[in-house]
Amino acid sequence: MCNLCNKKFATRQYLNAHYRTHDLQRSETAHCRLDTVSTQMVENTYNCSQCNRSFPSQHTLSQHAQRHNPLSTRYRCLDKRKMAPRQKHPCGVCGKEFLLKASLAHHHRQKHTIG
Repeated sequence: MCNLCNKKFATRQYLNAHYRTHDLQRSETAHCRLDTVSTQMVENTYNCSQCNRSFPSQHTLSQHAQRHNPLSTRYRCLDKRKMAPRQKHPCGVCGKEFLLKASLAHHHRQKHTIG
């Protein structure tokens, strides 16, 4: 929680970014020698129109906004191997197929290189 304006943030990273939005002007008085903090907000904060959370940049707001979008790309299938068949790379000598070109090259060096 911000100790200047009492806003709450999900992570320490967001809180630290928020602190940078405050215009911190420390001045030392001659009489009491205490620091005072001005909490005037800089206008470059970005608020989510759906939940009113604030973010330090347009980029972080855009990342957050994806949470509100049910068709967000962050819910893509993580196991693409099952969803789309991968191209196979056949050995030109014996016909054995490999999923990776590097595996084919290794096979060729191990099985078909003389010397």
